[in-house]
Amino acid sequence: MVLDKGLGLETAKSLMEISGEYVDYLKFGWGTTIVHEQEIIRKKVEMYQSHNIQPYTGGTLFELAYMNNKLEEFFQEAHNLGFEAIEV
Repeated sequence: MVLDKGLGLETAKSLMEISGEYVDYLKFGWGTTIVHEQEIIRKKVEMYQSHNIQPYTGGTLFELAYMNNKLEEFFQEAHNLGFEAIEV
């Protein structure tokens, strides 16, 4: 498992070229999926998936959505960004 703490797309690509074969799961941590442009997040999700890596959102945003009765919106947004897994 690798933690993406807000890597730029090109840096993330370089990381995957170097060590992607050793990664199964990749967590978008610390709410980065809501502070970065959605198109960049989508491109990174697709890029990680192209390396047979399962990207997923970290639990912080799930917890916030849960506490604010916004789970359906959270799930829809995660789906729209291309995520197939979520940390709970």
